[in-house]
Formats: sequence, C-alpha cells, structure tokens
Amino acid sequence: ECPKPQVEGNQNVVLTNDALLKNDFPEGSEATFECANGYMKDQGSESITCTSGEWSTLELTCKKKDCGAPKEMPHLTYEFGEEGTLFGASARAFCEKGYQVQGSSYRQCFATGWSGRSRCEVVTCDEPFEIKNGTILEKPDKEFPEYGDVIQYSCDEGYTLIGNKSIECNEDGEYNSFPPECK
Repeated sequence: ECPKPQVEGNQNVVLTNDALLKNDFPEGSEATFECANGYMKDQGSESITCTSGEWSTLELTCKKKDCGAPKEMPHLTYEFGEEGTLFGASARAFCEKGYQVQGSSYRQCFATGWSGRSRCEVVTCDEPFEIKNGTILEKPDKEFPEYGDVIQYSCDEGYTLIGNKSIECNEDGEYNSFPPECK
C-alpha cells in the first residue's frame, strides 16, 4: 500500500478529484494528476503507479495557457508586460490620438481568457457657442462635434470679426481657441 500521493515543488500540477477523495492506495493502484487552473499539458503521463509501497515518478509537465492577443478593435493597441499573453499576464489598452478608451484600460489573462472589454470611442467637444451679432456658418451635422471637426463663424453685416473665424475640436475634448467676437 502507498501513502496519499503528494506534489513536491510543482505548483502547476494537482491531483484529480478522484485521487483526492480516495484514502486507500493498494499495491498496483494508480493516481492521476492534472494541470492546475491556468496551465495546460506540455508532456508526460498524468498517472503514477503504486509499486512496493512507493509511487512511480510523475512525468507530467504543464505550461501556462496562452490567451493570445485580445480581439483587434479599431483605433486600439495593447501594451503587454514581460509575461506577454500567458496566463497571469496583463495588458494595457491605448487609443489613437483623438480617441479614448471605453471599458477596461487594463486587462488580465485568466484561465478563461482576457478579462474585461476595451474599445476606443472618438473624443467629442461640447456644442459650439453661438456668438452675439454673428452666426455659425458651418458645423458638422451631428449632436456633438468630434475630434478634428471644424466650426466656422461669420459676423452679421456691419460687424467685424475679431479672433479666429474657425475653431477645431482637439483630442482632449476642448476647442483649440475661443469663438470669435463680432464688434
């Protein structure tokens, strides 16, 4: 008879539930191991055998699961740490200029895959200000101007435009200057 099998120094291998629940391991019996959560079989047999009161050597080796790169999304890139895309690794989401991360900025590789979701949405500016004695000549046909959109102003007849005749929505969600004045 053999004692209950133990895993020595190999934290990525565990006994299967069947072997954990057993109390008796008579001569010739087998115990089966499996890879721990977040790991997958690399090579070797999962079983050991009780012979002359001792267990045979466990040959099973496991390696970290690979989550692979997160799903590609428009305007989005990831920066990975030293672990790359392996179990336990983290990734930071970045958006192109003029876009901002919605959802998770940081994601982690779990046994089931990447945590959270990340996407990039275009930065928007507030509705442009109306000006006294002037009008908005041209603006985008949408609820809120987006990064890169330009608002054009003009003055009513008899008034002079002071300042910039156009303002642009910047990547930080602010306009590049104040609206002009008409005097």
